[in-house]
Amino acid sequence: MNKEAILIIGCMERYRFYKQLSGHEVAELFAHYKLYEYITYFYETISSMWTHCIIRDLDNYINIHTG
Repeated sequence: MNKEAILIIGCMERYRFYKQLSGHEVAELFAHYKLYEYITYFYETISSMWTHCIIRDLDNYINIHTG
């Protein structure tokens, strides 16, 4: 498993925990908003963030794409 995949899994687990979602709900959310690609593209930045910053960043990204 590459480092990007490990980060994606970690982000999904953190997001699932903090938002109290199921694994399936998080997977659908990440796929719908293309968060897998977002996390991969910004790997260096996201991998250096604290958990609360990652959650806030992902929420901001989703909010931008929902209008």
